[in-house]
Amino acid sequence: MADIVHEAQDTHLCALFIKAHGEDGDYEYALDAANSADKHLRAMQAELPSTSLLARDAGMLAKFVRAAQRNLSQQRPADNPDELLNLATSLKEELEDAQ
Repeated sequence: MADIVHEAQDTHLCALFIKAHGEDGDYEYALDAANSADKHLRAMQAELPSTSLLARDAGMLAKFVRAAQRNLSQQRPADNPDELLNLATSLKEELEDAQ
């Protein structure tokens, strides 16, 4: 469980960078953060039981991250960076509370 929490914390940090750098037009750094978030989410999803609500939330967050990757790779801001960050925050807090 500690590994999953660590991945969620890293994903949350990446979401902060996606939002901050994306809003500043620094799309290269925001894309790097989105790529890192994708890796952390994949690791997390591999460990979560597929029937858990946390897996569903991680899957929803992964969709937002993939959309951000698409936009940022085209030098456009991420869609809904606030919602992406809110999902990452919520998932991190849920996992920390479950620990």
